[in-house]
Amino acid sequence: MTQSLPPLERKSAHSQAYEHYLRTGQRLTTAEWEGLAGRKFNHNHDPLNGQFASGPGGLSAPARMGQVIAPKAVVGRRPAVHTQPAPAQTRAPTIPPVKGYPEDGKHAWRQANDAIFKQAADEFNQRNGLKPSNVRYMDPKLMKAWAMVESGGSKDQFLADPFQVNKARDWDDKKLSIGLHPGQVMTPDASARAALLWLDIKSRKRTVARDGSLVTQYMGQRFAFRNYNGNTKIDKNKKEHRDNYVDIISFLYRN
Repeated sequence: MTQSLPPLERKSAHSQAYEHYLRTGQRLTTAEWEGLAGRKFNHNHDPLNGQFASGPGGLSAPARMGQVIAPKAVVGRRPAVHTQPAPAQTRAPTIPPVKGYPEDGKHAWRQANDAIFKQAADEFNQRNGLKPSNVRYMDPKLMKAWAMVESGGSKDQFLADPFQVNKARDWDDKKLSIGLHPGQVMTPDASARAALLWLDIKSRKRTVARDGSLVTQYMGQRFAFRNYNGNTKIDKNKKEHRDNYVDIISFLYRN
């Protein structure tokens, strides 16, 4: 989960400026880049903090980023992760393409997991009683943008483990609790289900109360995605890599 962020094939001013500093180390504002490239930038996304503008749910509202709700106790065992791929007939496009990642012709494989992402998101939301207005709600479109970043634009990775949730170098014994095991052969279905469970774990801050009990607080989706990536290396723009990771996912989801 520490791979470089993927290049965009149809680039906006924001993404071009972002890729420019990754290549050259020169940090340009959107306005400076627009002056050079003469292109418009969508101002609905805040490039300074990576927050999402209004949308259908999940990371969609700036006020929700990092929001804390009342302490909640950790609950029971998590469901096992299924490892069987979804039937071929369910693999139909149901989620709009991610900006910069066309799905026509030789790129049609990018829609192969749409039904899987939607089913995994729907089951996660239903299991947790989540509606689009809830801060934990998972939008299938967000899952697709997330998978594009995690898989690095690689067809092989996208069609095997799109969320890179079971890479050997990132193994954590806590993943046993979400139904994964080291060396497990992954499928998109297993990857999607496990990624949602792992992201949910990463969304919580655990503290010890005065009476010695463990208290869990939900910290928001931005907190979750930063911890899911976990790479604190400082990138050329002087920000932690995990913050840039969230920023690019938020940009792809919003646009």
